[in-house]
Amino acid sequence: MSTNPKKPNRKFDPEFIENAVKLVTVEGYSKIAAAKAVNVPISTLRQWCKKHAAKSGEAGNKPTFEELEEWHARWQVPTIFWGLYGNV
Repeated sequence: MSTNPKKPNRKFDPEFIENAVKLVTVEGYSKIAAAKAVNVPISTLRQWCKKHAAKSGEAGNKPTFEELEEWHARWQVPTIFWGLYGNV
């Protein structure tokens, strides 16, 4: 006989799931932070986000070259820091 009984699966209503996914997609939370905030396993939240992306057509969308250039320009570390940290 097992000493650690299996936890029963919890059921979540669609509104709860939608709000949890919005923490990631709209509010900008990381999946880990959002999972902790709503007290669900990270794997569960990942599944919900994946289903949401597939449902909304976001799955597989790749950024355009212009979007990548803009992102790179915005987040590029100034070259003055390269000397401080060596060849990163």
